Amino acid sequence: MSIRVDEHEVQLIVDVPSGEDMSLFIEVASRYVDNVFSTTTLAADQLRDIELYLSAHLATLTIDGGGVSLERIGSSSIQYAQLRGDKLYLTRFGQLAMMLDTTGKLVASSKEKARFRSFGAATS
Repeated sequence: MSIRVDEHEVQLIVDVPSGEDMSLFIEVASRYVDNVFSTTTLAADQLRDIELYLSAHLATLTIDGGGVSLERIGSSSIQYAQLRGDKLYLTRFGQLAMMLDTTGKLVASSKEKARFRSFGAATS
């Protein structure tokens, strides 16, 4: 498939310095959308919207380190999101992409896998 969005569109929704190159984020998002949704019947405009918000998600993670999660005006404070295993939940753009995906594939790919841990000494 071809790339569905352009740099200007991504720059409109992501708070980045003017002239920041968005092409890599768009290319990665485009390949991801092509791979994940290759067997679905989502409309072209839905795929375009998902690609736009995935591009913004990738840009935010890379440029802002996850984006602002807390901002205060009085006594000035800013806090950035911590990068953990939350995947698309890390940014509002990833969350919007999941919301736009009516197949549920993005939500499924962002779910934490079960982990089992054993504590204590083994008995024999």
